Amino acid sequence: MKTKHHLQKLACIALACSFPLFAHAKIKLETQSQFCPDFTTVATPDSSTLFMSFANDKMLIRAFNNATGFYIQLVATDDPTQQKLLFNGLTVYIDPTGKGKDRYAVIFPSLMSLRQQSGPGGLTPSMDQPQIQPNQGGQGQDDQNQSRGPRRPDPTQQVQQINLKGALFDIDGDSRAVGIEWVKLTTTSNHKICYNIKLPYSIFNLKNSATGLLSIGLLSEFSLPQGMQSGSGGGMGGPGGGMGGPGGGMGGPGGGMGGPGGGMGGPGGGMGGLGGGMDQSTSGSKSTSSEMGKPIKGWIQVKLESTH
Repeated sequence: MKTKHHLQKLACIALACSFPLFAHAKIKLETQSQFCPDFTTVATPDSSTLFMSFANDKMLIRAFNNATGFYIQLVATDDPTQQKLLFNGLTVYIDPTGKGKDRYAVIFPSLMSLRQQSGPGGLTPSMDQPQIQPNQGGQGQDDQNQSRGPRRPDPTQQVQQINLKGALFDIDGDSRAVGIEWVKLTTTSNHKICYNIKLPYSIFNLKNSATGLLSIGLLSEFSLPQGMQSGSGGGMGGPGGGMGGPGGGMGGPGGGMGGPGGGMGGPGGGMGGLGGGMDQSTSGSKSTSSEMGKPIKGWIQVKLESTH
């Protein structure tokens, strides 16, 4: 009995010691950062911009770094993903040690939470729901508008609303406001939304990146805003709560450089830019509702460019 108990104890110790290494090994995707001495020169992406895809090819990322900090840009690959990020909000986990830990996070608010905070009137119609095209040209024009379907919300107004509220920087569940000079949303020429995160190493109590690696994770899932939750334990519960942060194994297959144009298709889409606008196809209310309920999550490793 003593021998059996001793062997079980050794097995538990071996499993506990191997877990951190296993969690680290899950981050299989990697992208290369570009050196940029002045982050103010980083422009909003356009059709010629190259990104790396991750999170099951739902998100695109490009990164810059210098001696004092880093700058990352995130763009959804398609229109349904972009709408899901806006509706559910987005939490971006940042590990300056490259180990895939979720201690630090930038939290972008959801349109649902903004609607609740704005009072009974909610957001303006163009900000939170599709609008029907007005009839400006008789019956023929009306038929044409009906065939096009509802008009999507104006992303420019949605971006302004989220930037006005501002994002949060979270450390182990302790959240504080972060200014738009560091974290903000912008729109591209073809109405894609770009999440911009520019942070100095000093915010992590670091002088520089000792490992030369930066782990980026993200999570976007449906969660009722505070005040609408019933009972205890609902929602995300802060970064890492609820689902425990984005699973390391959700990086998605293949990866590769690709753009969020409608022609991406499957994983490993090769090199490409932002493409020409969002995919306007729909597949019925039932499948759309099912897709909206699925979380978007994943991790990627960013290899920082040497600053020496």
